[in-house]
Amino acid sequence: MKRIFLLPVFILTLGTSLFAQWTSNPMQNTIVQDSSGTEQATPLIASLPDGKTYISWFDMYNGQFQLKMQLLDSEGYKLWAGAGLVVSNQPQNSALFRYDLKTDKEGNAIVAFQDERTGAMEVVAYKVSPTGAMLWGANGILLTDSLSPGGGLSPTIGITNNNDVIIAWNASAGSTKWISFQKITANGSFGWNAVHRVTDPVKKYGRAVFAPTGSSDFIMMYVEEVGNFPGVTCTMYAQRYDTGGNPIWALPSKVSTKTITFFFFPRIRPDGAGGFDFAFTTSHPQSASLNDVYAQHMDQNGVVWSPTGTETGDSLCQKLSNGFDKDASTGNLWVSMQVLDGAQSQSGIYIQCLDALGNKLLGNNGKKVLPVSATYYLPYSITSTNDGLIIIYKQGGYSAELMYAIKVDYNGLPMWTNPVNICGVNSNKDKVQTGDFSPYQLVVVWDDDRIDGGIYAQNITSGGALGITTGIESETISNNAKLFPNPSSQPVLVVNVRENNLATISINDVYGKLLFEQCEQLNAGKNIIQPSIPELSDGLYIVNIKTNSGTSTLKWVKK
Repeated sequence: MKRIFLLPVFILTLGTSLFAQWTSNPMQNTIVQDSSGTEQATPLIASLPDGKTYISWFDMYNGQFQLKMQLLDSEGYKLWAGAGLVVSNQPQNSALFRYDLKTDKEGNAIVAFQDERTGAMEVVAYKVSPTGAMLWGANGILLTDSLSPGGGLSPTIGITNNNDVIIAWNASAGSTKWISFQKITANGSFGWNAVHRVTDPVKKYGRAVFAPTGSSDFIMMYVEEVGNFPGVTCTMYAQRYDTGGNPIWALPSKVSTKTITFFFFPRIRPDGAGGFDFAFTTSHPQSASLNDVYAQHMDQNGVVWSPTGTETGDSLCQKLSNGFDKDASTGNLWVSMQVLDGAQSQSGIYIQCLDALGNKLLGNNGKKVLPVSATYYLPYSITSTNDGLIIIYKQGGYSAELMYAIKVDYNGLPMWTNPVNICGVNSNKDKVQTGDFSPYQLVVVWDDDRIDGGIYAQNITSGGALGITTGIESETISNNAKLFPNPSSQPVLVVNVRENNLATISINDVYGKLLFEQCEQLNAGKNIIQPSIPELSDGLYIVNIKTNSGTSTLKWVKK
């Protein structure tokens, strides 16, 4: 039996005769890998802008875990060999520890974990292309710290804006614990001559996460631990580092005066402007025995909303943070919460929206999505789509858990008549991961014991459909602009303006490269435009319509 510790190729040619992998039947779901008699566990997911999805997991083979991966296209086809790509078959510990999976700016997967190839638990990193090529060699890159005789654990990955990779991990010697981190350039070379550290003779550090800022700088948020377990005080700090790994701020910036538990592992979401957003579980200000949820924003200069951040509700019920996302069109931060009764035997789902200044927009206690009841709801994620937010959650008890999705608008009101059943199989579901909304659907992956421990996935569109659909929507709308049909080879734009205006229409690829631009004179009212777009490859593109009144951004699938 595995012990999971929560511490910090080739391409198949897919013909039209093959069945699509996404299923519309929630009693089946898409099998990423589930081999009878062996275990597959601890999946992670990383999305690409064109709808492809990397999935990694540990797979038991001949009595030992291997790190494997699969790449699914937007229709759920497996692009690598059916059982998955073996990334590493180096010796593994019988326990599985936290690891990380990200994508770089060229669409490659970066995965960092630990193995025992040297005899100790050491951190290793691999770079895998969409074709399954091992770009950093068959054995990846070994990351070590000479001051840490016990090796390293729980690596995390940051991608800078110039596509360098920063990897941090927990290192230790005796009772001392610190963060080691190293830069790896795109070609697989170390960016610094020596490993860098966040260390102190008395305090312990761990649980690092990253946000890119500037052209090559990065912000590292981490946890400072004071005291011994179970009486450990965990406080979150952040520091900005330059391209050489040198701290820029005179002192680390405290993320919040609120503390977190020893078992809470933060994650942050870069805000696109050099800072990051964050939601976390902490203690309630009126009762230390109850949990509460706070949200915080830190900009590229280390400035936060307030010393504590914003409490997302004011109820004395226990609340746990299980997802947050930022809506690109408004800049608002959305947080989903599990709200429990005093006995913690019943639960419901609430959401809160915060503006750019940290003000609550859905009342002091947020908006109720599902009431507190014995059904026991547990939200995993909230994801902004092109017109609302999809919440993924599970309900039920041991061995009888079901998974659902529900969609709300930007006022927190339901958009679907009923929740959509994502998985109707009674089983235990663990390590639930949700990708980005890209380009017209979410992909959810989880560890499922319906057989004996396997990895399953399911897609759901913004309209609440499972399985393959003919397209993203018949039209895509943003502010006063509309694009249709979608997908299409040549889209039509409908732009409404209140007065005569000059519009600049531009098309960028998903990495921001400008591919097309033209100007159009608009008359007051409705304007119908078919841009003279040059020949482009099939895929996802971003269409921007800029006028004196503002900018509308639309997603277009060229097909």
